[in-house]
Amino acid sequence: MPKIIKFTIEQKRTIRNNYKRKSNRYIGELVGCGEHTIAKFLKENNLILSKEEKDKKKGREYKLSEENVNFIKEHYLDMPITHIAKKIKSGVPKIKKTLKELGLEIPQELVEERKRRFVTIRNEKK
Repeated sequence: MPKIIKFTIEQKRTIRNNYKRKSNRYIGELVGCGEHTIAKFLKENNLILSKEEKDKKKGREYKLSEENVNFIKEHYLDMPITHIAKKIKSGVPKIKKTLKELGLEIPQELVEERKRRFVTIRNEKK
């Protein structure tokens, strides 16, 4: 039989004040229970986060800053996409999507040249 926890007014206030910014585990440590109990309390009290709020809470940022978009515009012909992604700390698919949204395309000849160069470098290391 599951243990029923009744939160005090102060605990409820703590949960409500922190659920948008802190993890359930952290809040559980603050009020003295487990993260699943916090999740259940949030659900029962209809304190549900949207996908954007969850991503923000987890520190994810899906929109590139204007500075990063400008960096992509300036360097997409000079640098491979993987290097751009590492430089701005983003994923390769996000870079490709941004290029497509901006209407920018890497010429096929350049892609083939980079592939040949990479294979040559890799063969030299062996």
